[in-house]
Amino acid sequence: MATAKKSPGGSKSMSMNEMAAKIEAINKSQACIEFELDGTIITANDNFLNALGYTLDEIKGKHHRMFCEASYAKSPAYAQFWEKLNKGEFDAGVYKRLGKGGKEIWINASYNPIFDASGKVCKVVKFATDVTEEKNRTAEFESKLDAIDKSQAAIEFNMDGTIITANDNFLGAVGYTLDEVQGKHHRIFCDPEYANSPVYSAFWEKLNRGEFDSGEYLRFGKGGKEIWINASYNPVFNADGKVYKVVKFASDITEQKKQELATARLKTSLDNANTNVMVCDRSYEILYMNKASERTLRKLESAIQDVFPSFSVDTVVGTNIDAFHKDPSKQRRLLDDPNNLPHQTEIKIGAATLDLAVAAIMSNDGEYIGNVVEWQDVTAQKNAQVEVERLITAASAGQLSERINTESFEGFLKGLGKGINSMLAAVEAPMTEAQKVLGFLAQGDLRTQMTGEYQGSFEEMKESLNTAIEKLNHTLKAVTEGSDLVTNGILEISKGNEDLSQRTAEQASALEETSSSMEEMTSTVKQNADNAQQANQLAIAAREVAEKGGRVTKKTSDAMSAVNKSSKKIVDIIS
Repeated sequence: MATAKKSPGGSKSMSMNEMAAKIEAINKSQACIEFELDGTIITANDNFLNALGYTLDEIKGKHHRMFCEASYAKSPAYAQFWEKLNKGEFDAGVYKRLGKGGKEIWINASYNPIFDASGKVCKVVKFATDVTEEKNRTAEFESKLDAIDKSQAAIEFNMDGTIITANDNFLGAVGYTLDEVQGKHHRIFCDPEYANSPVYSAFWEKLNRGEFDSGEYLRFGKGGKEIWINASYNPVFNADGKVYKVVKFASDITEQKKQELATARLKTSLDNANTNVMVCDRSYEILYMNKASERTLRKLESAIQDVFPSFSVDTVVGTNIDAFHKDPSKQRRLLDDPNNLPHQTEIKIGAATLDLAVAAIMSNDGEYIGNVVEWQDVTAQKNAQVEVERLITAASAGQLSERINTESFEGFLKGLGKGINSMLAAVEAPMTEAQKVLGFLAQGDLRTQMTGEYQGSFEEMKESLNTAIEKLNHTLKAVTEGSDLVTNGILEISKGNEDLSQRTAEQASALEETSSSMEEMTSTVKQNADNAQQANQLAIAAREVAEKGGRVTKKTSDAMSAVNKSSKKIVDIIS
């Protein structure tokens, strides 16, 4: 019987020992503090004291509220908290408490009512673990997630690609509601051809292996809206290290991509343009030059090096434009104020002449961010201008034999020079031949005419000059014929006068004979009457000859007048 009583006593003793060991283990691993039911502190172990930075004497007999923020300690919630414990109800959770000096501490704790032998609550024991560091990490992590959720588009997928959920940023970007995408497959955002490709299958296989994927992706929103995103696909692991979902964080870069594409198109256009273009920033450092600029600068490199020995085409990009100006301050005063732009000017660098057109580059917000320079080498144009002015001066002075030396030009200017030379040759040939013909004409030679093959006004000039020479020939021939008629008339008048003189002499002789012989008067008078009749007939003949001579003389006068008019025409034509 004694043995029977010993056995239960020994069992109860082991249970108390075990309980004491467990309590000791808890005291070593956790912070522990005991309270009266009114919240007064009875005792606390070293873990608790170390966590809050107090000694036992500093807290013993004080109220629990010393570890709480004043606003919470005065709140109904705090009063209800102690009422709950006084009713013997357990309370546990993560609590914010204040240590010595107001130090914030987060504890994972349980407030445990302790019952006496009669079943009444006699005190409260709190077991706690300091989770301040973990709480701060969690808070930081949650803050980061919250920041990401506010700033980025986020969507979660199961491992088969079906959509779990998505935040407002993502839904706003693609234009769907959550109900429209939840449970659907990721491929609804993809081009069908891509979604059915091996590349797309490999993409999900990679994520299922727990491998991260990021980059810029083309996706499609509601209604086929094209969207570019900069995204990362992040496999999420469970406690066993297995991937159980994928979270994607994305930024909508559609506008940026459009600008990049526009910039790329613009750069490609400028690189393939024949115009020289360079771009600098607000500090006047050259950021870009197109291929045309590079080609032109390589042609000018030696000429520029005569003025700037350190110049190299290979180092232009990244160089400040101050290096190419003897007085950089003058250029800066001009370029610093965008109101001075656009501005066009010519500069000489050694033997080269450059034409520059500078404009301001403004951002979408109206900020002055740099300059673009469109420029060209106008050295050849300037030289050509000098040559053309020399030719014009020579041609104005009647020197049509001058020509442009086209060997120093190329391209359009070379062709222009050859064209001007051809034009001068086309003018010189008919003018030279016309001058030759007029020279013969001045010497009285009407046999020479223009025979060259010409076109337009030159052909008309040739025909006019040749026609003038032919008309002059006809006029002179008519003058000659008129002169012959006058000569013949004069000869006839002279002959008639001779006849008249002879007959007059004969009449005088007859009258003399009459005075010596009156007997013969009757016969002589008769004879005289006959002679007078003959004389009258001769006088009439003489008058007719005179009248004929007058007509011939008039014709001669008319012919001379025609010659005079022809001569004037010849003078006009020659002029």
